[in-house]
Amino acid sequence: MQLTRDGVYWDLMQLKEPIYLNNCDNSGDLRYLRLEIIENTWLFTGHRERISIHFDNNGQAYTEYRAFSLDNKNWQQHCCITAVPTDE
Repeated sequence: MQLTRDGVYWDLMQLKEPIYLNNCDNSGDLRYLRLEIIENTWLFTGHRERISIHFDNNGQAYTEYRAFSLDNKNWQQHCCITAVPTDE
């Protein structure tokens, strides 16, 4: 996956240090997330939320785990999503 900023493409799989992202969800809420990539796993950390996305070795499927916290100490799993390609 690539990010574009000011016309420059960044290959996310080549990141060596965490980056910080702004995300506006479909409710209009602005969230700030820290993204760290460790091999095939993307780790997003924000205020009261954590997201871990693990891609398979060929990058065609992934499993995503989301957790939330009301106090940034006690975390509860929110959901687990698995995406795989279809034969279409």
